[in-house]
Order: sequence, then C-alpha cells, then structure tokens
Amino acid sequence: MLTDMSPLIRIAATIAAAASVACGSSDEAAPREFRHVDGEAYTPPDGLVRLRKDGRGLTLEVRLVAAPVQTCRRLSLGAHTVTTCTWPAGTTPKVDNGGLVHIGWASANLDVETFNDGGAHILDPSLSWSAGESISIAADFSLGPPIDATLVGPPLVVLQHPRFEPSFNGPPDAVGITLDASRDLHVEWEPAAIGTVRATLACSSFEAGHAAVVESTAPADSGGMDLPAEMLSYLPTTGCTSGSGIQILAGDFREVAAPAWRYQIEVVRTAQTSEGVDASTALAPR
Repeated sequence: MLTDMSPLIRIAATIAAAASVACGSSDEAAPREFRHVDGEAYTPPDGLVRLRKDGRGLTLEVRLVAAPVQTCRRLSLGAHTVTTCTWPAGTTPKVDNGGLVHIGWASANLDVETFNDGGAHILDPSLSWSAGESISIAADFSLGPPIDATLVGPPLVVLQHPRFEPSFNGPPDAVGITLDASRDLHVEWEPAAIGTVRATLACSSFEAGHAAVVESTAPADSGGMDLPAEMLSYLPTTGCTSGSGIQILAGDFREVAAPAWRYQIEVVRTAQTSEGVDASTALAPR
C-alpha cells in the first residue's frame, strides 16, 4: 500500500503485483527515463503531519526531513502540478519525527508519542470523524518548531473511475494499476459537499536519487477531474526501483508557516470504490 507521497519522502509501494486495468493500454512502448521538468525551482515543506482514515483504520504520519538536500523543480498547469526532485544517488532522505502530537475532535482526544523511525503510527481503528467536523492538531517536535492548527474533517468519497480492483486479499487492498501516460487520466467520484479531492501519482528511486510526482486537485463537489497527459508523461517507465504508486484522497490540505519552517498539515480519507477498495495502490506507467 502506498504511504507517503509528498515530495519529501516518496513511495513505499512496489509494482511487483501490478496488473493492467481499465485505466489505460498495456501496449509496449519505448522506456521513458527520469527527467527534470522545465519549471521553477521549488522548495518542499520541511515537514508533513497527516492524519489519515482508510479501509484499514486510522493512522498518523509525521515526517520532518533533515537530509539530504534535494533539488526540486515544479511545473504548474492550473490545478495540476508535476514536481521532480533529485538528491545524492544511493542515499535515503533521513527523517526525524520525534515528539508529542495532540489530536482532538468531538468524539476523540488523543496524545501520540512519535519516534525517530519515519513510520506511520496506527491509532484506534474504530475512531473516525463526521464530515465537516473541526479537528485540532498540535505538536511539539524534537526537530522543528511546534505547530497548532485546526482543520476540517473530510467525507468518505466514493470513487467511480479509474477502477481499483480488489487484491487477492479482498478489500480494502487493491491490485496495481497500469497507466497509459499518453492519454489524459479521468478521475470521477460521487460529488461530496465538503473538502478537496487530490490525486497523486509518483515514481522514485533512492538508488538513482530521483523522484517524479504528479498531483491534481478539485473541489469534492465537482465530481471529477482530468489529469493531462502532458503532466503524466513525466512519470518514468523505468528506474522506479523504490516504488511507483497512485492514491486518491479527500481532505483538508494546508501549508502552515512556523519560524524558519513550513509544515504541510493534512486530514485525509482515502477514497474508496463502492465495494470498499481503497484508492491507493502500486502504479505501472506506460
């Protein structure tokens, strides 16, 4: 399953089990290598704090990037962006996420002690919020200044396209998707009254020291969006040795400034099919 997709730490997924579905063609094509976008220099946020609800339960992800220094470029086309980053080959971005995080909404009051392991923290799977509910997140980290923010809990968005097929384990797991990057990717869901929907597709290689990330956003009440092939063509078809993945989330996504730092803070729900399959899996670009 795909975990973190910010430009800081990329893809914990593998495409070993990827299967072709009705998202594109599986015809053979010439390999597409990683290349930087011809866009503006981009500095990713210094940290990510994400509260996520999906078919497996509730998790808290905290990632504060310390090293190595990344060189990133970003190209924007309306609500669509493609970000490419490079760093010293053979290194893995180091993360530090030690500290205390307080999370609260009407029916929950949690204190989570995070550690310097860069992983996701599994919380009570029975917990959830109501769509539109205020959710407070406050944290005091060993690295970086404290944060205090209030976000809006997103609804569960029911995805209609692309098709996420259940894996052999059954829902919420999904088999991988093969993507024809020569065509626009249409994403469609049942409109929801609150929040934003974000689709993220990415490829990374810690060995080669590069990552490419395509993101598109749309209001949840719009019911759909199209990711342009112009952007998708930056996803390599080769060299994604650390993984390649796709995920579609409904959420409240905010960048919060702190002294000398920028945090990306998110409260998200992974979109699901009507059968309860999470819209998060491995991706094989073609």
